[in-house]
Amino acid sequence: MLSPPNTQWNFAMVLFHTAGIRLLFFAARPARFLSRPPFRKKGWIRQIRIAAAVTGVLSGALTFSPGLGLADSLAAREPLSIDSVVLGESKIAAGEDQLVQVEVGNPTSDPISGGLFVEIRSKGGQRIGWPQKQRVSPPPQGKSRTFFRLKTPVFDGEYTVVVELMTPNYRKKLNPYQPAIHSPFQVYGESQLIQKSAHRGLPSFLPPSGLAFEKSDLVWEHISISPPHLLMKEPAKIRAELRNLGGDVARESEIKVEYYNTRIKNQVFTLTKTAVGALAPGEKVELEFDFTFPDDTLQGEYLLRFTADPNNQVDESNKANNIFLFPDPIRLSTIRLVFPDPGYHFEETGIFLFRWETNVYDEFKVQVGTDPSFENKEDFFDIPQGEKWTAEMEITPLEGELPGMAKGLMMKNNTNTIFWRVIARSTKGVQTGQSLVQSFTIRTNLKVPSASPPSASKPTSNFSKLHSPAAPPAKPPGEENGTDEEK
Repeated sequence: MLSPPNTQWNFAMVLFHTAGIRLLFFAARPARFLSRPPFRKKGWIRQIRIAAAVTGVLSGALTFSPGLGLADSLAAREPLSIDSVVLGESKIAAGEDQLVQVEVGNPTSDPISGGLFVEIRSKGGQRIGWPQKQRVSPPPQGKSRTFFRLKTPVFDGEYTVVVELMTPNYRKKLNPYQPAIHSPFQVYGESQLIQKSAHRGLPSFLPPSGLAFEKSDLVWEHISISPPHLLMKEPAKIRAELRNLGGDVARESEIKVEYYNTRIKNQVFTLTKTAVGALAPGEKVELEFDFTFPDDTLQGEYLLRFTADPNNQVDESNKANNIFLFPDPIRLSTIRLVFPDPGYHFEETGIFLFRWETNVYDEFKVQVGTDPSFENKEDFFDIPQGEKWTAEMEITPLEGELPGMAKGLMMKNNTNTIFWRVIARSTKGVQTGQSLVQSFTIRTNLKVPSASPPSASKPTSNFSKLHSPAAPPAKPPGEENGTDEEK
C-alpha cells in the first residue's frame, strides 16, 4: 500500500483537496448565477463548470481512496492504543500494593508520546486514593510496558483499576475511539487474611491472564551480616536485597535462609522463612531481620545460604542464581576475642593489652604461647599465673610476661608468631569454656634463623589451618627435628 512520502506532500494534498471541494461547490451553484452578466454570452462557461465538477470528483476520489489520499495519511497517524492491562494479583490483602502492568502500542511509523492515567475506583465508580500518571513513548510500530504501584483500599470488597490514555498534557484523551480499560480485583480484609494464612504454605493468588513476556529472574544483591563474630544468645542482623533482573513480574516469591557448621556440612538448619510480594522487572526489595542461634548450637564457624523461590513457584529464565552462599563464615562462641586482631603487630617497647567479651562466664585467664593447640605446657603460659583468675574482661600483662616470656618462647621455637586464647569458668557452677585461637607478632630485634618453618613467616597460615575442618593439631615448630633432650 502506498503512503505519503513526506509532510510536504501531505500538505500539498490537503490544499489540492480543499480547492477541488470548493470547485465542486462552484460547479453545483445555480445556473442563473452564471447566466448573469458578464457570463451570459461567454462560450467557456460550460467548460468551467465541467472542469470544476471533474476536479471535485477527482479530489474526493483521491481523498477517500486507500493508499493515495488524505484518508491514508490520517490512518497512518492513528494515535497510540492500550494493548493490555495486567494486575499483579487478582486477590490482594487490604492496604498492600497492587502492581499494574500496562502495555501501549504504536502502530505508526513515527514516534508518538502520550500519558497514562491510572486510578482505583470502587464498585460504584468512586475514585479511591490518588491517581498516578506516567508519560509513555512507544517506539514506531512497537510496544512499551509501564508499571504502577497502587495502594489498595483498607476495606475489603470489589474494586477496579481504571487505565486511560491521554495526551502528554493530560487535558484530553489521545485516542477518542478507545474507552478506558477496567480491570477488576478483590480486596480481602483481616478476617479473610487470617483464614487464608491458616492453610499450609504461602497464600496462592490467581495468576492474571496477560501477555507472555520475557521471564523473570531473581538475583541476590548486597548481603551483609553483623556482627561477624557472635556470642551465644547474641542477636545478629541480616540485610539483603533481592532484585528481579528479568522482563516479567515475579509474583509472591518465597525466601529461605539456612545455616550449617563448616565442619558438619551435611546438617543444614533453617534460620528463617518469609515471602515478598510482586517484583516488577528491575525492581528490588530490601530485606532486614534479626536472628539468634538456638541455645544448643555448637560453637564454631557457620555459613549462611540464601535461597529465592526454593519450591520453583516462579517462572524464571535462570534458576542457577537463586541460591547465594555467603562467603564469610559467622563465628559462634561463648567468648569473643576483641583485641588484638588476628595478625596484629605489637611493638616490643609498647603497651600489651588483651580484651574479650562474654555473657556466660565471670572468671578468666589468658594463655599465650607458640603452640596453637595449647597442648604442650612448655610452649605457653597463663596470665595471671598460678591459681589466680581475673574477673575483668581486659588484662595488661607484666613486663616480665610480655614481652619477656614471649621472647623466650620465640627463641626456643624459632618463630615470630605468638598465639593467644582465653579460658574461662563460672563461679555459679562448674561450667568452663575457652575461646577460639588468634595470632599476633612482636616487632623485636630478635634474630630468628632463616630456616624457620613457613608458618613463622605467614602468621595467618597456622590460624587458617587451625580452623580448617580436616586440620590436625599443629606441632610446635621446634619438634619437627626432635626436642633438645632427644638430640
